[in-house]
Amino acid sequence: MNMHKLVIIALTLALSTSLFGCNKGGDSAVLARVNRTTITAADFKRQIEDLAPQMQQAVASDPRARKEFLEDLIAAAINDAAQKVEAMTREKMAQATGGLQLPPGFNL
Repeated sequence: MNMHKLVIIALTLALSTSLFGCNKGGDSAVLARVNRTTITAADFKRQIEDLAPQMQQAVASDPRARKEFLEDLIAAAINDAAQKVEAMTREKMAQATGGLQLPPGFNL
């Protein structure tokens, strides 16, 4: 799956979550999926618990803050997926070129 499709999927999930809210359903309710990463309501709650008390209160009391916090979690998952794709691409290129290093500035 290319990066463009990942971004579209993530934005679609973010939009649907913002429209339908993230506090409906149980702890196993899936709020977002990015590639093979799933963000559930339980994950969301755990991440909120790791925040400073004032931030916890803000996220818990303001729907916009919850939406933004979930978008941040989605962005983190997208960045993680992009890094994995980049690492896998480097690995495959190294295998294909037999470890031959490309000249500086020459990227594939």
